[in-house]
Amino acid sequence: MIIAGIYNYKHRLINTHIVYKALFTAILLIAVLIKDSLIYNCCVFPVMFVLIRYTTKIKTWSVIKLFSIPILFLIFSCITIAIDINTDRSSFIVINKEGTFLATEVFIRSITIISIVFFWMLTNTISEISNLLRYMKVHPLFVDLFVLTYRFIIILSNITVTMFTAQKCRIAYTKNSNRYKALSYLFSRVFNRSLQVADITYKSMDSRLYNSKILYLRKDCNHKKSIPALLYIPLLIFITIYISLLYV
Repeated sequence: MIIAGIYNYKHRLINTHIVYKALFTAILLIAVLIKDSLIYNCCVFPVMFVLIRYTTKIKTWSVIKLFSIPILFLIFSCITIAIDINTDRSSFIVINKEGTFLATEVFIRSITIISIVFFWMLTNTISEISNLLRYMKVHPLFVDLFVLTYRFIIILSNITVTMFTAQKCRIAYTKNSNRYKALSYLFSRVFNRSLQVADITYKSMDSRLYNSKILYLRKDCNHKKSIPALLYIPLLIFITIYISLLYV
């Protein structure tokens, strides 16, 4: 997982309470979803990109690689919106202005929402998010499933990378015929390993007298009581732009 690989535990908002970060993210998401403005989204995205780079202390190239996967997916998705297939005319594939404008609007809004979600994921750990869910009085069963699913995905991704590296060391992907066979073995072994990990997890929880409730140890953190400037200054800028666009 790319986010787990580049996550920096010494980012600039490490001592900020998660409630402030959650409010910042929620306000921006609601504003982007409600405001149907291409100009507003074009203003939010570069600011969020710079904010992610400065706040998380992650290298610029790593942030670009993080955005490259959703951008490629959005490009191929938006191409299908911009292209119109017309059988009545001589040209089979037509690019019209309405479709191009709609594809551009969808792309900008989607990448803006993704940047806000990335900011949330890169400034909070899984334990902080689970604590926030408990503060919100979410049922403990859903919180436990959330944490266990996350840990399960991390374990399976590490197992997959280890098995894939072992196959490459044994020259399993040199020929096309061997490549498909090796991939089939990889998928089958990962599936079998996932069942084994699930069984081991269940037995370990049962041996620890699991009674449908997982107890967590919370460390005392010296959270800042005031909202940091890294949050309220960009938020004020976005609110100002939002209000100004209402009267345009």
